Amino acid sequence: MPPSLRAVPRPHRLDWVPAAALLAITACDHPADPSRATAPATTTGSAPAFSATGSVTDLRDRLDSGAVRVRIRLVPDSLVARRIVIERPRAMASAEEVEGRVMALATGAGADTLTLDIGGLQVVLDGSTMLRGEHEWGDHDEDDAGHSALDRFTTRLQMKLAAGRHPFVEARRRPAATPQAPDDSAFVARTVRFDGADETPEIELDVDSANFAANGSPPPAAWLTVLGRRIEIRDSTVIKSDLPRTEGVQAFSDTVASVDTTARTATLKGGLVLRIVAGTEFEAFGGVGLASLPDVAAALAASKTVLAHGRGLLESTSPTTLDVIEVLFHLGT
Repeated sequence: MPPSLRAVPRPHRLDWVPAAALLAITACDHPADPSRATAPATTTGSAPAFSATGSVTDLRDRLDSGAVRVRIRLVPDSLVARRIVIERPRAMASAEEVEGRVMALATGAGADTLTLDIGGLQVVLDGSTMLRGEHEWGDHDEDDAGHSALDRFTTRLQMKLAAGRHPFVEARRRPAATPQAPDDSAFVARTVRFDGADETPEIELDVDSANFAANGSPPPAAWLTVLGRRIEIRDSTVIKSDLPRTEGVQAFSDTVASVDTTARTATLKGGLVLRIVAGTEFEAFGGVGLASLPDVAAALAASKTVLAHGRGLLESTSPTTLDVIEVLFHLGT
């Protein structure tokens, strides 16, 4: 089985899709070859820097100079930005995406609408939307004969919702020539991937100065309005800029199979090896994330399931190993 990674210019965020499906890439949805996606990363010094920390003023200045791609990670069940990452210019050529939990489904003639836990954001799926990880909704049977993939998706999603489950999805679309107007909430998905281990709502979109508004009487310090949602930027919001070394980032998402605390590595179920380096950031949303590799090892020793998702840079290909930029380890069910 190939390692579960995909070549993308960012991560959020994750019941599993096959490792092969995680090789899906960005706007054109071409499969990526992990061995060629990016050259092995080189480490200079003992603490490689993957990003630079900035401020609200830095974000405003960047937007004043033109459009940029931002990745907004939200505090769950809110419209508060936990982290905003200003990505490298090259990222603007890749797919825009939203990741969130499905709270409701509305069906229609030729198109369905998912309502996500991102302030009620609605994502439209139509006949041209490609569905990834469809096996998560059960094997096809004779009742599926004559039905489209979207019909099958809708049926199985309705069953999950009726059972009180709210699956996490990642929806992508091609970027427009210019950033979408801040108050325009339209999002028609080109691809949808089921991302059951992720617990972190996220938006990755092109924005410019029209999306930003400072607050003269904080808090919050400012707002970033995207897809008709006014995202709060607070003093606690971490603002970062990807550095050149993060060109060709790989996103990963899988179950942790083993940990070597001496080598500071975690091996995922699909065979991908994650190497924790001095610049690695451990995510811990509201205390959900495990804070260290020893914590992950202790959880595995207690026969608990640990899930990992995040971003890294290719360090070697035998076995495929990533230097981890950021990772969220958390317990599964």
